[in-house]
Amino acid sequence: MYLTMNKYLPLAFLICLSLPAIVTGFEDEEIKDTSLSPEDASFLLSRRSKNEETTCRDLFTQNMLQRQIKFSNKEVDVDDRRMAEIQIEEARKTLSETHSFCLANKKLVMLHDLPRDTEKGQIHFEGY
Repeated sequence: MYLTMNKYLPLAFLICLSLPAIVTGFEDEEIKDTSLSPEDASFLLSRRSKNEETTCRDLFTQNMLQRQIKFSNKEVDVDDRRMAEIQIEEARKTLSETHSFCLANKKLVMLHDLPRDTEKGQIHFEGY
């Protein structure tokens, strides 16, 4: 019995190696075939961008939660809280204007200039 199991081991190994390509093949499709119609190509591009937006949405949610926690924590340095507040505000504006989680996440993780017109410990909110 050991010998018969041994001859199938390389086959099982090859199947395991090809499994990630089979599972993720639909998400990572490249538009390499020039015989695709424009409708097919745009469908593949929209599906790829939808997958990217889904990934960005998950990252945006995690990063936004981290900034909200940092902003709400009174033990965090005042300038760090102010930076988190500005990042949240800029990300919300970008998400509202572009409806893109990827662009909003870029704004969320950017370092912005702290306003110079506020006093130490003063909250910098615009329009909320």
